[in-house]
Amino acid sequence: MRSRVVLATLVLAMLCAAGPVSAAAGPVLAIRGCAGDTRAAAAADGTVWASSSCGVESAITPDILRTGASWTRRGDRASGRVVSVADDGRYTFTLRSYHGTELQLTKIQHDAGYFGYAGLSRGSGSFTGTVVARDGRYWAVWSERTCAADGSDCRQRLFQQRSLGAAPAKTALLADPNGSEDQPSLVLRGDGVVLAFVRTVSGRRTLRLAVAGLDGAWSEAGIALADGADVALPDLAVSGGRTLLAWSRNGRPALAIDNSWLQFGTRQDLPYRAPVSRLAVAASGGRAFVASSACFLYAGASTCRVYLAETRLNAPVIGSEVSLVARPDARWELEDIVAARGRATVLMDTGSALVSRSP
Repeated sequence: MRSRVVLATLVLAMLCAAGPVSAAAGPVLAIRGCAGDTRAAAAADGTVWASSSCGVESAITPDILRTGASWTRRGDRASGRVVSVADDGRYTFTLRSYHGTELQLTKIQHDAGYFGYAGLSRGSGSFTGTVVARDGRYWAVWSERTCAADGSDCRQRLFQQRSLGAAPAKTALLADPNGSEDQPSLVLRGDGVVLAFVRTVSGRRTLRLAVAGLDGAWSEAGIALADGADVALPDLAVSGGRTLLAWSRNGRPALAIDNSWLQFGTRQDLPYRAPVSRLAVAASGGRAFVASSACFLYAGASTCRVYLAETRLNAPVIGSEVSLVARPDARWELEDIVAARGRATVLMDTGSALVSRSP
């Protein structure tokens, strides 16, 4: 109980005008009639800008969800698998892998024909990535598999490329010669960015946080409240001057919110059904949302479900299932979560379609 009181105090400025917490009960909306990947970003007016792909080598479509409406789609743009999406209010940026060995970025203007492209990496693979955008410019960070010249000593390493600030060329960052880095999550904060990632040294995984300004100078630190556990899947969000960090801790989703100075003093363990396989965080209008998916045995079958944990000031965390399952062997997986105007939109893969649902 004490941890919840401390957490509520830390987020007072962010969580001051919220209504009652509610379970996910909105309709399931179709995005695309295929299994695949979809990532999204939410605008201040509640519009959700997404990019979706069916499999590794499919056409990627820009998808739009306006408040009170269904998903609409523009013409196909580029091909590959969607990795991450950012939106600056005028342009949608999509980080995508192609043939599994290239990482590329596309830029599409809202409701117009402008289309831009940047190549980020080629000849590598095992990409996990994240992108943010502002004023028509981007900052992308990703991990990729790198090896010595003779093909030995292969590790996951972090790289960046950006047009936001300076140095629009691929550069390595934050490499520990004794370890590897992966699972990056990047957010804009003030004039710079905050990055969360996982570092592995001698089999031990730790959660790391780094910050950089437009000059591109990075500083890095550990997160003490994540120590002593198996960590994975970090994800960041910023709302109301606070930075939210969610991650998997020993298979269970956890949430921490800073004190506006990137100091995370309290961890809140969230409800869960089974060890999580995907996790994402979003916040808006006084609410913090953490979505996750997990697979487990149910009624004699293997099933995967998607869950949402939601909290606000002076209220307990409420967990609910977002997936709408009609049979015990259904396999729904989390794709992404965004939030605007105090409302979350959860994007999911049902195994046969890409869909969304909002509380």
